[in-house]
Amino acid sequence: MSVSDEWTGQSARCLQAALRMTHEAFAEHLGIGVRTVASWHQKPDTKPRSGLQRELDKALAQAPSDIAERFHELVNGGPLDLPDGAASDAEARLSEDATIVAALNWLDTHAGWDPGTARREVAARLAALDLHALQDRGVRRGRVSQRDTASALADYYGTSATDHGRYAASFGTNTTVTTTVLTHPE
Repeated sequence: MSVSDEWTGQSARCLQAALRMTHEAFAEHLGIGVRTVASWHQKPDTKPRSGLQRELDKALAQAPSDIAERFHELVNGGPLDLPDGAASDAEARLSEDATIVAALNWLDTHAGWDPGTARREVAARLAALDLHALQDRGVRRGRVSQRDTASALADYYGTSATDHGRYAASFGTNTTVTTTVLTHPE
């Protein structure tokens, strides 16, 4: 990242990872709220306001060279700096479930990869997961009801010229339930 580039939530997350700081420590380091740091993890495409852009520039400029190098590797998609054994532990867990093994083997075959490539890639991503962000996403998704999902699908598909539609059922004279299942009369 050069000085002319704008910071995003994703690049700010990379700086946090390079500094090896918790949300709280990174927020304190920048003089901002912890919620702002958490929002960068939830919305990596957001652009911090100009004052925060300057604070992030300053934090990167003041970082020791090894941290700056690690940041540049992370922001450019370089290797992840995982704790010792994290990826191998994740690989071992992926090898314990026969269904997962079959899916990863299928992926290797159909992607034209060498055997074990999918397992290693998935293991590296698993080891690098931000568990708090994952739990937060699960909580947010848990708040979406079936009715919300059916309504969103209705908005997305709109009125179709084909015979396809969402499966619905009527109960009595005033009650209709519409599902999220897109179907065709046949």
